[in-house]
Amino acid sequence: MIGQMSVCTAAQSQNLVGFDRGGFGSIVLSQAQSAGSELQLELSIGSYENEPIFNYRGTVFAEIGRSVGRLDVLTDKGLFPCTAFIVSKKYILKNYYCSLGLLDNEKIRATRIEATQFVAGYVQTGIDEGTNRYTVVPIPVEFS
Repeated sequence: MIGQMSVCTAAQSQNLVGFDRGGFGSIVLSQAQSAGSELQLELSIGSYENEPIFNYRGTVFAEIGRSVGRLDVLTDKGLFPCTAFIVSKKYILKNYYCSLGLLDNEKIRATRIEATQFVAGYVQTGIDEGTNRYTVVPIPVEFS
């Protein structure tokens, strides 16, 4: 079990995209129709074209990126993936809107967090090889 610490940022919670609850536990998430057509993957937002970390395998950049992963938060209203960072063997750091903030979000209307999972090693879209999953305590041990 991994604990979590949260950083509060209300503005970012406005744009959370939910997925079907049935996707919880899957490494590769498929976009449900309910996510809407306005969803853009981080890799290609606007004119800023990020490069996938997969292009850097075997480099120091890929090694540094190993501490970054996806936190999947399952609520009674759907699955909400967010970015999280490993900060020690026991804790991850993520934004508050990806934990208790989901329950405060009037658009989502979730009343409970049912499960939380951290996915590490997901570096290439659609490929789950080399990934690890960790169960996370859904309530932050610290938030600010």
